[in-house]
Amino acid sequence: MIAVDRVFAADRVFPRPRVSRPPGMLAGGGLAARVAVLMRVALAGLLLAGLLLSPGVAGAPGVASAQNAQSAQNAQSAQNAQSGGNGVIYMAGYDHAIHVVDENTLEVVNRIPTTVGIPIDMELSVDQQRMYVRDAEFEEVEIIDLVEGRTIDSFTLSRGRSRVRIWGIEVDPAQEYMILNTMRYTKLMDRWEIDSAALLKYDLAEKEVVDTIPWPDSGDGRSRGEQWEWPGSVRLMFSPDGGLLYFFDRRAILILDA
Repeated sequence: MIAVDRVFAADRVFPRPRVSRPPGMLAGGGLAARVAVLMRVALAGLLLAGLLLSPGVAGAPGVASAQNAQSAQNAQSAQNAQSGGNGVIYMAGYDHAIHVVDENTLEVVNRIPTTVGIPIDMELSVDQQRMYVRDAEFEEVEIIDLVEGRTIDSFTLSRGRSRVRIWGIEVDPAQEYMILNTMRYTKLMDRWEIDSAALLKYDLAEKEVVDTIPWPDSGDGRSRGEQWEWPGSVRLMFSPDGGLLYFFDRRAILILDA
């Protein structure tokens, strides 16, 4: 049974950092920073090539010198750019597919079709062997084997007149189950009935919901209506050993004993 362990105020746990930015490096570093730097240099080179090939004014003073200086500056920028790594980038596409991009060359090296339509959210397993994908209508989850590059399973909790929107997913490190951040919407004759948000524990082997965790109480004195933001704004994260589940929004962090 998942139970509350402790609560923290988010602004106290994660104070705003002060970042010094060296030339050519974006704050934060990592994959996103390398991709941004590489793309910025590539786009700069493309624009400069277009500029240098455009017709100029014949005999205009300083044109050749400016072009040579700009070429040298462009070459130096490319030389100073941070090189790509040896990983891969997964990009969700509107063409109902996940595109695999080589981090070093930024070229698409594979395309994995999805069966649930447009992939809106992707969660990579700890061993990087599987991808858990949520569709754009927030109702289906697809499991993809990245080694074989194909779908191995998918599921939805919606049945008949009842629609279960899955606002977030988090898979435990052992890949035995996943926690789903959900709300149920039931269509009646004259209206939609909306249930309270709930966390569902979905067993990946049994392929069924095995536990329902009521929407957590913040435990910090806020009224029920002010506990947490909209379920779509709440994030979930397991600790590396899977023993704790972090449930947080922009205002507070709730630690659950998993």
